[in-house]
Amino acid sequence: MVVLDGHKQRLFTMAAPLIVGDSCLGALVVQTHTPKGVYDEEDLKLLVLLAGSAAPILYIFEDKDELESDNMRLRALAGEGDTLVGSSRTMGALRKQLRYAAKTLLNVLLTGETGTGKEVAARMVHALSLRHDRSFVVVNCAAIPRDLFESEFFGYRKGAFTGALQDKPGLLAGAHGGTLFLDEVGDLSLENQARILRVVEQGTFRPIGGEEEICLSLRIVAATNKNLKAGVDAGIFRADLYHRLAAYQMEMPPLRDHREDIPTLVLHFIEQLQCQGKAPINGVAPEALENLRRRAWPGNVRELRNAVQRAMALSRGPILQSRDFPLQSLTVAGTGGPPVILSLAEVEKYHIKTVIDACGGNLKAAAESLGIARSTLYKKISEYDIE
Repeated sequence: MVVLDGHKQRLFTMAAPLIVGDSCLGALVVQTHTPKGVYDEEDLKLLVLLAGSAAPILYIFEDKDELESDNMRLRALAGEGDTLVGSSRTMGALRKQLRYAAKTLLNVLLTGETGTGKEVAARMVHALSLRHDRSFVVVNCAAIPRDLFESEFFGYRKGAFTGALQDKPGLLAGAHGGTLFLDEVGDLSLENQARILRVVEQGTFRPIGGEEEICLSLRIVAATNKNLKAGVDAGIFRADLYHRLAAYQMEMPPLRDHREDIPTLVLHFIEQLQCQGKAPINGVAPEALENLRRRAWPGNVRELRNAVQRAMALSRGPILQSRDFPLQSLTVAGTGGPPVILSLAEVEKYHIKTVIDACGGNLKAAAESLGIARSTLYKKISEYDIE
């Protein structure tokens, strides 16, 4: 009984379970206090039908939330978080820039050396933007073969070419509403640059074999370790695409410019990689940290993370020691004489050759240790004439 307007009335309730497979997610409940009488059997049948339709939808939403949570956890373990670590003034200024960029609707171009955290910065822009609840799609422009780029990027319709047995949505369609991250954008061919320019300018695209243009809403964050302005001057990168992508441009600082963040980064990586070690690691010896601070780190934060990961695997105790970091230190200044000043190219060449030798000439393993794609390693070997 319920009291309404001073009068007692009967409250009638009807419920149907929300069941998917062997799982009961809850119940769909309706109530009334009208004086017209109880629900009849037809009302109950309708409610059961509604519950049967609603249950799979609720299950999908619950599953989606769980998958997103797992995805964030796995990304963190893989070093693909959306937060830049470091308390230095350099990193504080960079985070401020990224927060400002995120609040705009502008495309963003991230430049800087390999391993400085451009993808993490791109994820941070996405996470702080109005598109944070939509897709973040990564396109490694250097990894997709030139002749497959169009089909991977735009997708295709069934029958568009031999082997197209069904429709396949491309990377663009997956990024609709969210953020498209064009990594290694400086490696795009002029032909594929023109294709991307059309998307940026018109906001539409057409799958291979498609007859109609598809409207697209997304934000582009591009990244490169190349000098795109020099590429424009040399005629290998389109000026119009450069200006479209570089609406908001920022340079990622190399690790040597914020060495004071190395201890914080090392402890962050230890916590991140803890589950991969053979035994728990509780910290790093002060001497080892000082040695790490003095290294040149041509591979920047990515190289530091790989060094910590190797050290955790080789460690003989719960505290990482200098002996656990096997690669030779390329110091800022030597301890037994005047500093040896090397150009960045010389440091990079030396480090690549050292890693290749340490991997017994296995280029796949060397690329993984360096944290770069094999195609990038091949280019570096050719560029530096490494035997």
